[in-house]
Amino acid sequence: IISPLLLSAQNTGGFKVRLNSGDFTPKQNIEGLSKTDDVFTKSMFGDNYYVVLQFSTLPTDNVKAQLKNSGIILVDYIPNNAFTAVVSKDFDISSLQSNGIRSIFCLDMNQKTVPLLVDGIFPSHAVKSVGTIDLTITTYEKLSLDYVTASFEQLNITVLEEVSIFRNFTIRIPQENFKALVNLAFVQWVEPID
Repeated sequence: IISPLLLSAQNTGGFKVRLNSGDFTPKQNIEGLSKTDDVFTKSMFGDNYYVVLQFSTLPTDNVKAQLKNSGIILVDYIPNNAFTAVVSKDFDISSLQSNGIRSIFCLDMNQKTVPLLVDGIFPSHAVKSVGTIDLTITTYEKLSLDYVTASFEQLNITVLEEVSIFRNFTIRIPQENFKALVNLAFVQWVEPID
């Protein structure tokens, strides 16, 4: 399964980021950024921040290697010039400013799932048990079930399948806990099962 965030790698829209929820231009916010800013406090889970980095130009392999050495791993490309990223809590913040990054932001609920689900409209084919919904979630990186179990238990999630190679879990969750699930920092995308 490929994340719906992944689209073609063509740079045709300047700094507009193209997501299923629509296009938007992230605010250039690297100057003066600190680890106490909302983008970091909202995106922390375990020892990592889960964010999107947008570059002024596409990073070279050399820049990607420098970032990795600084504790920043680029994961999935998002047009234009953006990547989902896993950032170690110990990363050097100056590495953001010195490697051509123009913006860092968190995906919001509307950007992490399909609109009908945000509106509380759950397709009947994904409702296998009254009051629940079966979903596939994609995480920013491969995470073991053991690592996320506490978060899942808080939301009364039953894991139906773990497909770590695709960074996916198929789960059953009470419908009233849907929004809390989407807001978990390590969750990149949520969709109803087919």
